[in-house]
Amino acid sequence: MVSQFDINKLFEHLEQAAVNLDEIHYLHFADAMLEFSNSFAFLGRALSMAFSDITSKAAIIKNNFQGSQFTGLQSMISDEIRRGVERFHQDDHHASTARTILRLMWFFDFLRQLIINFSTHLDWKMSKCVSEAYDDAFGPHHPWPVRMAAKVGIKTVPNREEYGRRLLGDISLERQLELFNRMLELSSPIREALWNFYKRNNLTELP
Repeated sequence: MVSQFDINKLFEHLEQAAVNLDEIHYLHFADAMLEFSNSFAFLGRALSMAFSDITSKAAIIKNNFQGSQFTGLQSMISDEIRRGVERFHQDDHHASTARTILRLMWFFDFLRQLIINFSTHLDWKMSKCVSEAYDDAFGPHHPWPVRMAAKVGIKTVPNREEYGRRLLGDISLERQLELFNRMLELSSPIREALWNFYKRNNLTELP
């Protein structure tokens, strides 16, 4: 059963995750990703399935921190670098936090661009908002089968009005844009802090 999207929980988790941007709290970050993932149910089943691994990546983060002395993403990743396991993935019987977070950062980039498209290009269809965001931020990192699945899913997304109503309820377009901009406002500092950390530590090209 798909969990219901709760925008207030999303805002709360983003706010808590950003309390210390040098040590982004893993649990609030992972729970924010889960709320974002829940929102994809309103873009249609096909597209929701194309992004279903976001849920598993959030679970990996929570699992990696179980029993750990760390609570901040940056400390955990720095420890993985020290131990030489930052490149590990599930085929190595351990999915590193560093590698997992990088993939969620691509997701963050996609969400950022989607919100910008929706909020600033009011004449665009919803499918174009999603397609442009996917091509810019997520598609280059996906293998061909996933890209094709996403493209098929994008063709089935509801129109702008229906998406906004499903996601946020029966509110005005002005209020919808306020809420989307709040998402952007709260998520941008986290996104920027992580990308800066990854660039400083040469982690942006992890396989």
